[in-house]
Amino acid sequence: MITHPSRSELSQRELFQLGGLGMLGITLLQLLQAESQPRSRPRSCIFVVQYGEASHLDGLDRNPEAEIRGPYSPIASAVPGMQLCELLPRLSHIADQFMLIRLMTNGNFGNDGGMHVCMTRDTVLHPNTQQN
Repeated sequence: MITHPSRSELSQRELFQLGGLGMLGITLLQLLQAESQPRSRPRSCIFVVQYGEASHLDGLDRNPEAEIRGPYSPIASAVPGMQLCELLPRLSHIADQFMLIRLMTNGNFGNDGGMHVCMTRDTVLHPNTQQN
């Protein structure tokens, strides 16, 4: 859990929600009004990790102007300003139905330790976890 001055604990889900609110232009008043409404339970969460898969340059994190980039072209998605790889046309059509987290960081070194923290919230580095 991440501590916050006005709250005792802030979950990862709440942190991502708050971070996304600013990008959507939602004000504090709107946020407080929404908190007074009864909450529904999340229906589903699909967690996709490109761990050992295609490079982020060829998939979800397109940057066509970059000096170093993959061989595939970007295509427009259902979200204005969001481009995905030309190999993901169906995903680009439903881009308004999911949240794309482009960057996560933590205090661990290497992919294995970071993935362990992301999946379990366990910040203790275990002996069998590799460090790069």
